[in-house]
Amino acid sequence: MDIGNIRIINKNNIRRTEILEILKNFSDISVDNVNTLVRYSSERYIVWLDSENEFDWETTEKYDTDNKNDINTYISKIGLLQHQPIARCLSKKQYKEFNYMLAEAVVLVLENEFCEADKHILAAEQYLNNRNCEITRKWQLEFCFIILFVILLIAGFAKQNYLVISNFLGISTEVIDTLGYSVLGTIGATLSIIQKSGKKCYDCESGRFLNFLEILSRMFASVISGFVVIYLYNLDLIFANFHSEENSQYCLILICIIAGFSERLVPSIISNFENKEYKENCCND
Repeated sequence: MDIGNIRIINKNNIRRTEILEILKNFSDISVDNVNTLVRYSSERYIVWLDSENEFDWETTEKYDTDNKNDINTYISKIGLLQHQPIARCLSKKQYKEFNYMLAEAVVLVLENEFCEADKHILAAEQYLNNRNCEITRKWQLEFCFIILFVILLIAGFAKQNYLVISNFLGISTEVIDTLGYSVLGTIGATLSIIQKSGKKCYDCESGRFLNFLEILSRMFASVISGFVVIYLYNLDLIFANFHSEENSQYCLILICIIAGFSERLVPSIISNFENKEYKENCCND
């Protein structure tokens, strides 16, 4: 069988004896470590994916003697891309696809097709960047819905047992009611995260835990914002035109969701009070 300069997709597609025949020129490569054979050039080189789906390559002495081009720069660039921290966040399928793209780039380098190799390297880098954004969005949305579910579950339990909690913690039922409304800010925060998830490019190299802390902090910030807005509303300092006994409950629900959705609402309200206070002090002076 002519096995020079052919491409083989997977070792399951060919007999083990044929792989052994190919590896005669590469005695230090174990047949069990060849998961996917990307390219074999008779008595020149071999490029494959190993048992962990990482690309590897080896050349013969004949190739090293005949090839006068310096390929180390390209090989180093490909190796650096392979070991980017984000690569470890890929799924098994994505990791194999990524390494196969890099293996194809190595083949082109070994064939001295440097322009085409550059295109493959850029394509692999773009593939990695796209997966970077997708993975982080997935993490943040998962954490967002999990935290929202837990907070609303706790709020529902507290509402059913608010008298027991009030006596146990020694706080008034009014405060518990206010907290019950303020947790609705997490709904607004969830809507905000969903809206922004498709517009921003995130980086998953920071890891799952840091992304979890970011979402958790935004959720707690939305609860605090809701809490502040409720008291400002009850004091007729904001949304005074909507303040009435008939629609008070609906207004509280709405402004808490808005407070959670808009990260700048409460800070802007506080800034307005600061500016007003500053102007009054200047006039008195």
